[in-house]
Amino acid sequence: MKGIIKNHISRRLLAVALAALLFVFPVMQVDAGEYTGSNVVTNNIHDHEYTSNGRVPNSYLYNNGDGTFSRVENMGDIILVERYNTAYKLVQQRTVGFELSIFGGFYAGQNYNYLIFGQQNMEQNDKVECIRIVRYSKDWVRLGSVAVTNCNTTIPFCQSGVDICENGNYLYIKTAHQTYMDKNGMYHQASMMITYQKDNNQVKAVQCGLPGSVYGVMENPAAQYIDATGGTITTVEHSPAPSGSMTVSRYNIVSSNGIPNHNYACSQVSPLSAVGSGATLGGYEVSGQYYLVAGSTGSLDGLSSNQNVFIAAVPKSSFSNSAVKLSFMTGYAYGELKTVGCPYLVKINSEQFVVIWETKSGYSELEEVSYVFINGAGQMTSEVKTMHGCLSDCQPIVFNNQVVWYVTNGAAMKIYTLPLSDNKPSGSGGQTVVNTGGNIYQGVDYSAVFDFGYYISRYPDMRIFFANDQAGALRHFVTTGMAEGRQGCENFDVNIYRHNYPDLQAVFGNDLGRYYMHFITNGNVEGRNARTKIR
Repeated sequence: MKGIIKNHISRRLLAVALAALLFVFPVMQVDAGEYTGSNVVTNNIHDHEYTSNGRVPNSYLYNNGDGTFSRVENMGDIILVERYNTAYKLVQQRTVGFELSIFGGFYAGQNYNYLIFGQQNMEQNDKVECIRIVRYSKDWVRLGSVAVTNCNTTIPFCQSGVDICENGNYLYIKTAHQTYMDKNGMYHQASMMITYQKDNNQVKAVQCGLPGSVYGVMENPAAQYIDATGGTITTVEHSPAPSGSMTVSRYNIVSSNGIPNHNYACSQVSPLSAVGSGATLGGYEVSGQYYLVAGSTGSLDGLSSNQNVFIAAVPKSSFSNSAVKLSFMTGYAYGELKTVGCPYLVKINSEQFVVIWETKSGYSELEEVSYVFINGAGQMTSEVKTMHGCLSDCQPIVFNNQVVWYVTNGAAMKIYTLPLSDNKPSGSGGQTVVNTGGNIYQGVDYSAVFDFGYYISRYPDMRIFFANDQAGALRHFVTTGMAEGRQGCENFDVNIYRHNYPDLQAVFGNDLGRYYMHFITNGNVEGRNARTKIR
């Protein structure tokens, strides 16, 4: 079974050093629009993608409502928390420890912050704490926790995303789990929903049965989202296997003495009844009149292998398959080289949204982000625009009248922004990138070919000499490692790059350093493949 959390080796290397950080961290301005911010080593670039299995996001942003926003990131065995101001300067940094072995997610509630942890229970012991919900104040003082036991779970958050929402006195956690072994010796992967009551710090209900035995439980869900707009609990799930489907569920909660009875029924709509294993579910939001589902899929006629971005608008008033309005944001057809990645859906207000995705050339990354504004009915209100950049597993947020997200690739943290309007054409300057990374040596940014954590993990001699010296490791890579053909990051192998492109061989010959520099200045933007052999 595939793991649900990506093993970022580089995240673990700084855990000990980070544990001591609990102070205001000054930031020096390097250049206009470029800051030396967090030099914490992570790599979340392109992590919004999945095929058959979803994953728990490791990276989060949230608006503090006081002119600052915060970054929360799972480092593998410790949680990094940072605060940034409107100039995108780092002003505070701290860490929070793990409480169980598996990270399950983060949620910024109205009055509290929450972290979710879990652990395996292969012994099928009903007394084992499979999941723990930990509550913190807004300034990260631990206030308490609650355990989830007796929940038919051997592996929590199994092959699935995790999404959380808040409704009055309740917190809802939507995820999946691997169940206990059945009478036929089989384990099942199924959706799971936990209802947590805030005022008395109790778990009120857990939907954890087998598919078909409990309302709303789906088999093999990958991506999952939950929403409580207007007090109505709705979810959307994508199950790539066995047949592939996306299902929107609307729950009918019956209240008794103010406490919900969660043996509730739900009505369901399948906006794309058979989307296949290549489809993705990237976002879910609720407008005034519609439930909006964002994803990517191949052409419904089956003639093209290209992925295209869609919005499925499910009317609240006529909640049925026949009433779904399907709109495609892109139209890449058979024979075209371009395709798309898994899109994000960002809510600006109840009637304005933006859809954001990465554009690709085949399986190669173009370092190009595309976006389009839509209304509450899922209809495009702008042209599709592009900007240079990437996405990560960080859901974009609205902050300071901009859409904001961040990407890390080694130590280089880049913060991207888009304006909250649709009247600026591509390349007009409305989009910005703030580079907060530490991969710059003698004025050159080596982020495309160098990841500090990867480098010292791959080469034992580097780990011995530079385990706590990022600048020294980068200097060695530039002055010595590139000439030796050392691989500085997961996404660039100089030997593969050289093999794939005879045009470069004719110019650069055996000068390996020039291949690295070509990729930094040209090849990365051109979408050239330095990860897998193509001929």
